[in-house]
Amino acid sequence: MQLLGQFMQAIRISIFIVAVAALAGAAHAQGNQGNFEPSIDNPHSSLARDEWRPMGPGLAERTVPRSALFAMRDNDFTKAETIFADFLPGRSGHADGNLYMGIAKLNLGKWAEARTYLEVAATKAPRNPNPKIHLGVAYARLGNAQAAADQRAALVKMSKSHRISREESAYIKEGIARINEALIVAG
Repeated sequence: MQLLGQFMQAIRISIFIVAVAALAGAAHAQGNQGNFEPSIDNPHSSLARDEWRPMGPGLAERTVPRSALFAMRDNDFTKAETIFADFLPGRSGHADGNLYMGIAKLNLGKWAEARTYLEVAATKAPRNPNPKIHLGVAYARLGNAQAAADQRAALVKMSKSHRISREESAYIKEGIARINEALIVAG
């Protein structure tokens, strides 16, 4: 009887370990799909700077210089700008490169330059909410309320799509709020 009890206890522990491992694996997989903020190991983990939070789907971190992402993570946007300035010639239509350069420019207060890069990114990746969010902020900072409102409207439409996850929808709603804030600040 004691042996049977020990055997049952071992089975319960094994089931618990398998369940924990499965949950950890699912959380890791979801983290790679649903946590959209950049970092060294995951281009989708958090950075401190408010403007720099491209969290949308499809960010191809491997196609841009990791050193620039490290610089952005460390809030060294001048360094990131320099790296992207070296990276983008010959790749002027590169969606992610233009997105990241635009975000670096936003964080440096270079609204007009940011707009230029973000317009390219938005055109090249029309299903990615990141360029639209940051472009809306750039337009607002430049005083172009109508263009910012157009980006916000595109994001509202995108958020109502049945093809996006809850995390993406939440991010888009956060982006809409960010554009609204920029419009209020621009006043």
